[in-house]
Amino acid sequence: MKKILFIESHNGKISGAQKVTLNVAKLLSERGDDLTVMYPGSYLDELALKYKSYAKAIKCYKMPSSLGSGGFDGLNVLQKIQVIIVSFLKMIFFYFSVSWYSRKNKFDYIYAYDPRGLFLALPVAVLSKKKIIWHLHGKFLYGDFFFKIINFFCYRVLVPSHAIKEALPNSKKINVLYNGFEFREMGNVPYKNSNVLKILFVGVFTPQKGVHLLLEALSLYKNKNKKIELTLVGDILDDDWKWYADLLNEKIKLLPENISICTPGWVKDVSLYLKLGDYLIFPSQHSCELLINNVSRKFYGSEALPTVLIEAQAMNLPVIANDVPGVREIVQVNGGFVGNMNSVDDILFIIERIAKEPRNMFTVKSEETRRKFSLDAMRKQLYCLIP
Repeated sequence: MKKILFIESHNGKISGAQKVTLNVAKLLSERGDDLTVMYPGSYLDELALKYKSYAKAIKCYKMPSSLGSGGFDGLNVLQKIQVIIVSFLKMIFFYFSVSWYSRKNKFDYIYAYDPRGLFLALPVAVLSKKKIIWHLHGKFLYGDFFFKIINFFCYRVLVPSHAIKEALPNSKKINVLYNGFEFREMGNVPYKNSNVLKILFVGVFTPQKGVHLLLEALSLYKNKNKKIELTLVGDILDDDWKWYADLLNEKIKLLPENISICTPGWVKDVSLYLKLGDYLIFPSQHSCELLINNVSRKFYGSEALPTVLIEAQAMNLPVIANDVPGVREIVQVNGGFVGNMNSVDDILFIIERIAKEPRNMFTVKSEETRRKFSLDAMRKQLYCLIP
């Protein structure tokens, strides 16, 4: 039995990175490991309640709210300096108090994910002299030099795909760990043939996910003989992204009459919607640029191993996907279209193409996906990586 301290840095909606982390916690708990979670919120948060199923203890903490959150808005210079000093002192207190807790409880490992989690966990690991396992869920954007420094202090660096591993400096500490699923609960998509093309998008509504490009492409769709039903499953992360929701709503108003749209928001069981679709579309971008209040802003994608593509292929649902990191590790040779979808014209071209072809032009072998990304496969690999 190992004692492992999870330092969680997220307390919002449960997305891909949190689902993977909960899987890690579940599997380590099943092995009999003793887990403690440092959580930045309330015991009643959805994510905290999920952790309670696997952890022996949940310790809640509160981080400085102004750091990286727009908390400086409306403050003068003196007030900003005060906030920085107070935040710095709170961080120092966090590092030393959690380090003391780590040494007192004799943890074998500290587990954290993504850059924000590492920012919290790495000083604690160094001060308490514990092995740190860092789970990076997307592309590392801070350069090889900083990664090499981080890698020096880590016991293991877990990454979700070979695409992400190959983009990092070579190191024996870097290991690919595919996320695992319990596919028996999902079923299969029955074959459908109708005069309506049913396209499904699943994900958070941010510019780098390419939803605005998809809507722009559909606004140019001219085939009146083939209607399209577009279902957008998901929503914005929080009110900071309301401007993007407004932008999408404006683009929805421009869709032609032969395109209908459904927006169910966040759903607990995505498989119920996957069963209704002909294709899952995945227009995520490496990067994209938008003009907001006459100011150009650039947004960068962070895909590594898109979960929804795994779920779709495991249910025999073909996908239409942009060629971003991790996609080719999921989509089978004849499991859909993977290619350049970096512009409105690119997306329109492939939509017009599939509108003319029967859905059975692609043959997805769900058993291959279920075997490769099963929870059992993840379990075996995880137990080797965290002995």
